[in-house]
Amino acid sequence: MLLGVHPKTVVRMIRRGELAASPNWASVGLLRSDVERLSLTRWRPGDRAWLTVTQVAEQLDIPAPGVYQLSNDGRLPSEKAPGGRRLYRPDQIAVIARVWRERSAPSVP
Repeated sequence: MLLGVHPKTVVRMIRRGELAASPNWASVGLLRSDVERLSLTRWRPGDRAWLTVTQVAEQLDIPAPGVYQLSNDGRLPSEKAPGGRRLYRPDQIAVIARVWRERSAPSVP
């Protein structure tokens, strides 16, 4: 789970107003955008829900400044955590890395 907490903690977050939920939240669910926003505020080093610039650079096999540049150009989706740290969703980076590898693979005649 993105928040890295027990489901009962999520219930408490809803009651405290940290997460919005419909009146029938148990069957409808939460808005992913709300969960991601809260997850960003709770990010700590080692959190597997998000990747850092260094981790993305390793997965894409490019230098860290290249990750910043791609993000600044809008070609690499990222979010900013409080304090300005740029974080990336692992599933999105995995798709981008796979596409890059396929494009750079030599074609077989």
